[in-house]
Amino acid sequence: MKRFTILGILIIFVALLAIGGCVGGVTPPTTPTPTPAPSTGSVHGIVQEKGTGTPLSGVSITVDGGSAITSGSDGSYRVTGLTPGYHTLVFTKEGYKTRTESIEIVAGQDKEYKVEMENTTATIQIEISQDAYISESGSNGTSPTIAIGAYVSGADTRMLFQFTHTSIPADAKVISAKLKLYKRLTLPISGYPIPYAVYPIINSEDWDESVVTWLWRKTGFPWFTPGGSFDDTYEISTGSFPLGSILQWEEVDVAKAFEYWKTHDNNGIMVKTTQSTSAYVAFYSKEYKVDTQLQPYVEVTYYIP
Repeated sequence: MKRFTILGILIIFVALLAIGGCVGGVTPPTTPTPTPAPSTGSVHGIVQEKGTGTPLSGVSITVDGGSAITSGSDGSYRVTGLTPGYHTLVFTKEGYKTRTESIEIVAGQDKEYKVEMENTTATIQIEISQDAYISESGSNGTSPTIAIGAYVSGADTRMLFQFTHTSIPADAKVISAKLKLYKRLTLPISGYPIPYAVYPIINSEDWDESVVTWLWRKTGFPWFTPGGSFDDTYEISTGSFPLGSILQWEEVDVAKAFEYWKTHDNNGIMVKTTQSTSAYVAFYSKEYKVDTQLQPYVEVTYYIP
């Protein structure tokens, strides 16, 4: 009887220990889940102008030919989520030589990479080789002045200009090109500006300023279209010449002409009014010899990509 009691007590004690371990006893230690190793890396840096160290904003940066990001106002950039290995980053900005960089990316690392871009912008002046005005009531290519509007007896008057572009490298990209005209006279001296449009002269329609007229482009050769044969499908630019405010420079945008001449003859441009007008504006021509600084010219800014 005594032996059974002791044995029963031991069994009950062991059972209580087991129940206590399940309900409120010591929790068995757990193994922590390992943090996965990073599978990508990144690259960051500053884009600067070569030679000056000036930060370059607005630089387009493409990775492996994909979508582009843009450098910030301080020239900074950052590309994330790149798989390990070499990646091609292309840095482009108008006026600067394109940079192509092959950068090795390591998983888990944020690589710093500074880029310097070379400024290849150049600005030159191009002389006018020919200029003239043509009108149904009279034309002139040797006068010290040229005009647009209703220059004589209310007749439509147009201006022709020709200038070479061979001084610009064939692979250059023209950023801007301005035909500079020094305004001599307007009639009347106030009123609505004269609106104009600029067009290229079509292929095979070369002209001679000494004899050009409304009907004839050179001796023995009429214009295909009276008033000058121009390509009305390719508008170079539009603008307006204000009346009054004489003895000052006016600018005409001719940048698109250089793109046109890559596939067409360079026979110059025509500047013509876009609506009927009774006013006119006169400028000094290349024949103005009193002060050659007031002769027309073209200012071109370009860069090599």
